[in-house]
Amino acid sequence: MSHEPVSDAAWGQALTRVLRDPARIALHRQPIVDLARGVPAGFELLARFSDPQVAAPPHHWFDAAYRLGLGPQLEAAVVRQALRLRAEAPMNTFLTVNLDPSALEHEEVARLLLGEQHLGGFIIELTEHTPIADLGRLNGLLERLRERGALIAVDDTGTGYADLRRLIDVRPEFVKVDQGFVTGIGADPARQALVELVGHLASRLDAWVIAEGIETEADLREVLQLGVPLGQGYFLN
Repeated sequence: MSHEPVSDAAWGQALTRVLRDPARIALHRQPIVDLARGVPAGFELLARFSDPQVAAPPHHWFDAAYRLGLGPQLEAAVVRQALRLRAEAPMNTFLTVNLDPSALEHEEVARLLLGEQHLGGFIIELTEHTPIADLGRLNGLLERLRERGALIAVDDTGTGYADLRRLIDVRPEFVKVDQGFVTGIGADPARQALVELVGHLASRLDAWVIAEGIETEADLREVLQLGVPLGQGYFLN
């Protein structure tokens, strides 16, 4: 399997194979831990793709899919598998799945999610492959999903003004602090200040904070001291 740069033609063929065969998509569960109790509160479902011709990390697959106009279809395939996994989730835990806002507005994805009468314990984690095109339409869809019990998370908080603007626009139930501001936080007062600031903003939104990228005991100790309730990362796996 080649690790050389992949042409768009090869990407198109690989994406077609994956979309035709859901068995090529595997969703791995990464724990999201209740830091005070040290037990999983939920799991983020991380997509991994298997193809005989293309070996690439997941974000390359999504980048290629959006570049070739197949982004929503690939996201729909992941969401379809995520919905099936709800029955296997441990009791009193939630599942989160990443979803681009533009894909959420796509007919296939919206139909999948809105076709479910009960979405309790299912969290839609908004990523940002593309900018939010129609905030009113997006919030209308999110409200319909909330009515079915779904909750909303915003990913990669702290990476820029536009990202903070998303918090105000979407008013999520979960705010995820980007791992770039968590890894090494135990020795960096600037990172500590940023996470503390996000915590204050999240409290005003009545949202839970999730710290991504906890990789050492020092990181864990610091986010606990800052009052962060939930975390994920290799140290917690």
